[in-house]
Amino acid sequence: MRVLSKSALTIPWCASLVVACGGSASALVPVVVVPAVAEVRAAHRGAASPSGATAARMPSAPAEDPDERAVRELTRAEELYRIFLEKAGTNPAYAEAVRRSRDRIEDLREEIAFLEQGIAERQKR
Repeated sequence: MRVLSKSALTIPWCASLVVACGGSASALVPVVVVPAVAEVRAAHRGAASPSGATAARMPSAPAEDPDERAVRELTRAEELYRIFLEKAGTNPAYAEAVRRSRDRIEDLREEIAFLEQGIAERQKR
């Protein structure tokens, strides 16, 4: 599949595509048309693009602390391991997975504690 900008789609170019394929419409290569670079840049800046469209700027959200996000995701991972442990119970088929899950929960707790300590120290500054 070829990706072309709108500015590349001129009549002579389209005609050469048909000729290059032997004139058979079934032999055409699928083509995806994307806006020209100038249109994308103009839309990104919020300016009017050559087609007259104006991009609305989204208000920027305050930057999230990556450590707080990591703590949230690690806490969710710990919850998922606990759910697995509850479902696995004492089934011998899951004995090895239960042992690994308990080890991972312990590792998650240590990592969460480490990250929370770093967050607390940064907030003191």
